[in-house]
Amino acid sequence: GNRFRVFDVLSLVGEIGAQRRFGGGAESLYLASIELLDILPSLDFALTRSKASKQPSFYALFNPIVGNRDLEQEESVTNEFRTRYEYEEGIAVEIAVFRVDYKNLVDFEPGPPPMLVSRSAVRSDGVELKADVALPREARLTLALSYTDTRDRNIGKRLLLRPHKTGLLRVEKRFGETTEGFLSGVFLGSRRDSSVATGEQLLGSHLLLALGVRQRISENIAVEAGVNNLFNKKLYYSLGSPGNGLSSYLVLRMSL
Repeated sequence: GNRFRVFDVLSLVGEIGAQRRFGGGAESLYLASIELLDILPSLDFALTRSKASKQPSFYALFNPIVGNRDLEQEESVTNEFRTRYEYEEGIAVEIAVFRVDYKNLVDFEPGPPPMLVSRSAVRSDGVELKADVALPREARLTLALSYTDTRDRNIGKRLLLRPHKTGLLRVEKRFGETTEGFLSGVFLGSRRDSSVATGEQLLGSHLLLALGVRQRISENIAVEAGVNNLFNKKLYYSLGSPGNGLSSYLVLRMSL
């Protein structure tokens, strides 16, 4: 994105992006942000509005069980107010309040028949608290907690499989100029799911740990490898769909 410093305390940010994932649809993003910097000692504010669009993925269109070829392009508008306070050198706390309005959000309809559908009007309201702490020996700790409520505006009902509470705990450490290791924990709160056979049920919360390493090959290329679900927890992300156990991954990241 491009950043323009208008006055000593005012900064304007603009960003346009596009990408296409393997097996996924084309995505685009338009973002504009106004930042007020150092209004008070070590205190910043930012007001951001962004628009995004995403084509349905290959899975969503052609899955033999729940796929739907009539799915439409998903669009969203996000408004966010964020404030950041530098408590002291190496310690920062952020609080954000956000609202996301979706048009044609791809969502699961338990049926019968069970299938993916485009929800014409969905709203997600939430708040996030985040802390960043610089640790000795070039390490960093990030802690984030959020509460989100996502509902279909046409009927006022909360969407399935979207927990109110989520969290992230991540520790990163640098090893030289090009290597970085990390340990992360992702918390997913309880959420509701439904099927024709079972009806609506409550799925429990869980915490999953991951360990990985990232190696930067050049300015624009990096390789990341890691292990997810370190303790091989047996859990369900949705009814009838067990989550992955202990698994590994290897990713090549390239940027232009």
